[in-house]
Amino acid sequence: MAQASVVAGVVILKKHFVPVNLAVNPGESTFVSDNTLIIYHTNNLNGRIEPDYQNPGGFDRIGLQLKNEKNPGLLLDAGSFLNTGHSFSQQKNTVALMNAIGYKAAAVGGLDFSGDGERMAALIPQMQFSLVNCNHRFSAGLKSLIKPYRVFKAKGLKIGVTGVCLPLNGAKYIDAIECANRTARFLKEDERCNLVICFSDLGFGNGENELSDQKLAATSEHIDLVIGTDRGKFNNNDRVLRNKLKHEVVFSAAVGKGLTIGKTVIDFNDEKRKHSMIVEHIIPGKPENQSFAVALRELRSIDPSAILS
Repeated sequence: MAQASVVAGVVILKKHFVPVNLAVNPGESTFVSDNTLIIYHTNNLNGRIEPDYQNPGGFDRIGLQLKNEKNPGLLLDAGSFLNTGHSFSQQKNTVALMNAIGYKAAAVGGLDFSGDGERMAALIPQMQFSLVNCNHRFSAGLKSLIKPYRVFKAKGLKIGVTGVCLPLNGAKYIDAIECANRTARFLKEDERCNLVICFSDLGFGNGENELSDQKLAATSEHIDLVIGTDRGKFNNNDRVLRNKLKHEVVFSAAVGKGLTIGKTVIDFNDEKRKHSMIVEHIIPGKPENQSFAVALRELRSIDPSAILS
């Protein structure tokens, strides 16, 4: 059995949670318990299947860990889940594993799309999860396969998911900030989503004056959660940012190659409005009886480039 530990990284208006498993709409996973939504998220998996460093990491450990979690959640990936150096057969195997684990949506990242539209067009029909990106215009063969957004429904909640990334070879780039905000506005105002999530591989950056996750959050009005990438770091990848209206926007990113899984717990009031959010991290495959802090310290003691490159 995979072992894990959790640490709270961000707490906003924390209230009491009462997790009770309830059914959801047909065709959707059970990812809402009472008025609580749990989101599990990964990024920069790079097609890694086996543990990457000793025991933790990789799709195998992620699958085991999520299978043993007490409460199910909406499983998402912020991009670069494929490895462009892998064969088509290896990439199909990665997709099959993501299907089996239960991913519901993933972003298009720089390592997923190398300009080979034909290969991606052949892979997408194998996916039982949605591929989302709102700031690129793809070729005719991909246009109908990569969606600008996806809406999930469960227990009276609507969760909108979209994504942006830096320029991709073979696709027309459109301003990421503008597209993200326009799509988020549509999801909140037209689709009436209770929560809007934006995948981003823009990079956290050094401030709001450059194209970055910080600027994305600062210029937004309707994005609640930005799930980003770790950029090969073991730093604390969780932040509470402020949007254009000075409301909280949470940024979170897991450590690449499955070395950690992000877990965001969101509580809604009876009017289905978000009123608390807790961000945690799990190390799948952590040695038994070892604390999160010790396991993370061991990972940080290794040259990040040796395991995250």
